[in-house]
Formats: sequence, structure tokens, C-alpha cells
Amino acid sequence: MVSNKSPDLTIEEAQRQFTSLPTDFIYMNNGTEGSMPADVIAKYTQKLKDWARNPTTAYETDSTLGKQQKQNRQAMADFLGVRLNNVCLTDNTTMGINMVLMGLNFVAGDKVVITDNEHPCVVSPLWVLKQRLGVAVEVVDFPHPQALRDMDAKGLLDHLFCEEALLKNAKALCISHVYPTVGVRLPLDEVRRRADDLNIRYLIVDGAQGVGMVDLGRPENQVTNCDFYAGPTHKWMNGPPGTGWLYVKNERIRPPEYWPPLSQKMAAYVCDHDNHEQLPMAEALQVRGCSSIPAYVGVVELLGFFRRLGGQAPVEQHILGLSAKVRAFI
Repeated sequence: MVSNKSPDLTIEEAQRQFTSLPTDFIYMNNGTEGSMPADVIAKYTQKLKDWARNPTTAYETDSTLGKQQKQNRQAMADFLGVRLNNVCLTDNTTMGINMVLMGLNFVAGDKVVITDNEHPCVVSPLWVLKQRLGVAVEVVDFPHPQALRDMDAKGLLDHLFCEEALLKNAKALCISHVYPTVGVRLPLDEVRRRADDLNIRYLIVDGAQGVGMVDLGRPENQVTNCDFYAGPTHKWMNGPPGTGWLYVKNERIRPPEYWPPLSQKMAAYVCDHDNHEQLPMAEALQVRGCSSIPAYVGVVELLGFFRRLGGQAPVEQHILGLSAKVRAFI
């Protein structure tokens, strides 16, 4: 985990690193698309040139540009406080969520529970599974906004988990870490506890609005509470476009429990003679043809930017402080 230590950069100094933004322009990053610090752009550009000089060698053998992406995956794993083979680098949150939902071995009658505030990246593949396989998609409604306004985290979870019969023995529960629709954050440790109590097999989390906005080092935010957590680095984190990651708790998950979509390594799981038979699933998901590889090196530079800021906590405090000012002004 990128530790929360004494910063080498203040928030104000960090803001001055976004030199591509016009000087007379204030960009309010609200978790859609971020800009990039100058050092990230420089590293990204350098690696694009390195790739262009020798593309085949870069893809096959380079330690940072190679297809297995072990060095860059390890940097992201360190940021998250997990192991190398818990992490696959993706293009975005939608890609990660689809990798999960289209990879798990759902069958007709399996129950998947979502809330009525989930993003299309969750809803769309579930509708495919409903139409194609007969998966039952159950929806839990959020409270009315006026009631939600007066709820704390426990009250919200009491509401979302009140229909125990609906959730009990579900194959999966799909939630968002932070909901852009209503602005609430779910404590993942408590969600995990309640899911376990109801014998819900998989906790799948859309982290699009959490990554880079909240301190993932805090117990209630840690990805290790989840079976799968998909997040971006191009939104709140201000990384290169087309970059994200997927956390897979069980690094040895295998068919038939999980089938690797978007992979060139399926033979590793079905051919007894294949010497990669024990290939970790995250690596099988990573080796899928060419992707935004130079951008992933830019992401590693971005993780260093967070380290110089003192970790994620100062960013979260700054964002919440700005939010409070806007709320008071309105």
C-alpha cells in the first residue's frame, strides 16, 4: 500500500503539476475523466517512443512494456496492499466488471443482487446473463433521498440488507464503493460481514468513484474485503486514459468456477501437458494481446506522485474539504 507518510508535495504544489490545463481554466474533477501531472505525461510519452523504436522486443521481453506486465502489476499491487497475482491491469472499470461477470460460472436460476443505483457497467452484463442463461437479477432499492439524507452508514446498510430472504444464498452481490447518483460511500468491511452472514458467495464492487477519491488503506475501504474490485486510474487518480485494474481475491481461481475471458491462456487450464497449468488467473487475464501498455508505465509514475503527496489520505481530506465548501455555498 502506498503509505500515508509525511508528504514531499503539498496539495497546492501537486495542483501545479497539471501543466497541460490552461492557466485561466479551473478543472473540477468530479470523477469522470482526470487530467495528468506533467511527470506522468513525460513518462507515458517516453515509453511510447521506446515502444515505437522496437515494438516486437518491447512487447515480448521488456520488463515494463512486456505483455505479462509483472513489474507494473506489482507496483499496483503494492499500492493496494495485495499480491502480484491478485491484480490484472485493464482499460477501465467497465472492462474489469465485465471480466468478472462474464467469467464466473453462472447457471440458470443463480441469483445476483444489485441496487437500483448501479452503473450500466454492472447492469448491462447482468441483463446479458439474464437473457442468455436465465440468471435471476434482484434489485434492492435505495431509500428516498429525504430519508437517505438523515442516515448514517449503519442505517443505510440496515435498509439495503433488510430483505434478508431476497439476499440470502445469492451467488453474487454487486455494489458500488461510492455512488455518484447519491454521493454515499459503503463501508466494505461491514458489507462483507453482512454478505457472509447471508451466505452470499461473491462480493463484486464497482470502484469507479472510489479509487483516487478515498483512502483505500483504511479498513472500511480495503479491496481485500471483496472477491472482485474493479477500478480506474483515469478518473479521480488523474492517470492516462484507457487505464484501470481488477483485483481478484482468489489468485488461484480456476475453471469451472471462473473462465478467463479476454485471454490467450485458456489452454493453461485445459491441457494437462501444458507447463503453465498452474498459471495464476490474473496473469491469464493480463495476456490478452496488445493493450495500453505504455500508459500502464505512466500509471506507475502516477503511483509515485501519490507517494510524494503522502499517500491517499491527504487527497481524500482535500476532496471532502472542497465538497463541504461547495455544500455550504449552495
